[in-house]
Amino acid sequence: MKETLEQQIARMEAEYEAVRAATVQVENELLASKETAVSRDRTVEVTVGPQGNLTAVKFLDGKHRTMSATALSAAVLEAAEKARERMTRRVADTFQGLAQSMPGLGGGLDLDLDRLLGLSADGRGVPAKRPARPLHDELHED
Repeated sequence: MKETLEQQIARMEAEYEAVRAATVQVENELLASKETAVSRDRTVEVTVGPQGNLTAVKFLDGKHRTMSATALSAAVLEAAEKARERMTRRVADTFQGLAQSMPGLGGGLDLDLDRLLGLSADGRGVPAKRPARPLHDELHED
């Protein structure tokens, strides 16, 4: 039996509402998410929010008191990068799963999340190198 136009519209509206509700739920979950990582030398623990922003830095076991500023800075940056990589992967996996779980969208939604999130070819959250563009900061007077 062939679907009438009204039935098609009703089905599409129901699918849209399901997609919208799932998207809102995923967005709320991601907004509340955090990732934490520890530096290799176990001196620093860093927590980042859903956009990679630092939300906490914790110095472990007082080791930071004997470190040089350069070494401490490197440990903080290393832990922050690890946490950001994990968060980026979590966001990418979440949206990829969402796209694949939606009826009628899974095959038709072509998201290149690695490209959108700046992931490198190995899947880590390291931004790929962007092509250099010349700066256009000249002043032009009329």
